[in-house]
Amino acid sequence: MKKYIVVIVLFLVASCIYNQKDQSNRIYLSGSLINQNLNRIEIVSGHDTLSVPVDSNGKFDLAFTAGKAQYHTLFPGKIQLFLSPGDSLHININQENNEATVSFSGRGEKINHFLNKNEDTKEAILEENRYQNQIINSVNIWEIIEKSEADEFISQLHITGKKLLEPLNRFNEENLDIQPQFMDYETKRINYFIAEIFERLRYFTRHRYALTDEFYNKIGEYDLNDESLLQLEEYITFLDNYTLSKGIEIVEKNPAFKRIDNALTRGRFEFAKNHIKNTDVRNYLMYEMIRIQLIDMVQKILKILLGNSGIHVRINT
Repeated sequence: MKKYIVVIVLFLVASCIYNQKDQSNRIYLSGSLINQNLNRIEIVSGHDTLSVPVDSNGKFDLAFTAGKAQYHTLFPGKIQLFLSPGDSLHININQENNEATVSFSGRGEKINHFLNKNEDTKEAILEENRYQNQIINSVNIWEIIEKSEADEFISQLHITGKKLLEPLNRFNEENLDIQPQFMDYETKRINYFIAEIFERLRYFTRHRYALTDEFYNKIGEYDLNDESLLQLEEYITFLDNYTLSKGIEIVEKNPAFKRIDNALTRGRFEFAKNHIKNTDVRNYLMYEMIRIQLIDMVQKILKILLGNSGIHVRINT
């Protein structure tokens, strides 16, 4: 009898420990939609999407388990969220005159308020840069080279990178309880934003202006194998442009590649296979290359089939 009692006690203790651990990994999210007539919202993280019902009063709530802190995006509105296990966050979204005002309360409010407010700060800093059109839209990037302004352009990029880091560092100094992981992600977000612009310059001007890896040393180390950064749009864009530049180099150095269809994609595949060791990063890039090729192929087939029929088909990418 005593043995049974001991077993039951051990089972109850184990259950309590498990439940406590499970609760510590839970994230609670609630919110109110004001001046919006929606019956559901979506929370997206990577390839995962949570569809959340909204009641007749514009209220929603959900709870889910997460093993680590990561970024999410709330739609509609494309509101960025950084959620950690144990967070209990409430969001108010007020839509007026086609403009949404977002406020946060609860555990996780400081980080998420900064994350969404900092987008406006970033835009203001970029507007101070005389090359903002080239930075944001690649507009007239050739003119920089024609006027021999590449050195000035790069110098301005470094200054802009430092200015973008200032609000983040100030936020960290004013809030000593901010997670180091958030600071690390946001610092890398800025560094890869700048690095991606360098890659665009390398791509557009590869025969006129030699950019070497030494330039990247000025903005911090970059890593082609960090799967945790795939949740950052800036890192993904950097990887796309970096492999594009390297793919062009492979094609130009290898005459055999020039004689095959989709030579650039083959060059990018070759670089990814030989230089990107992390399986998740490599698979992501290869999947994207294949997806883009398939879309291009389908568009060409449709163009041939439809001819001059006047029918236009748009493929959602």
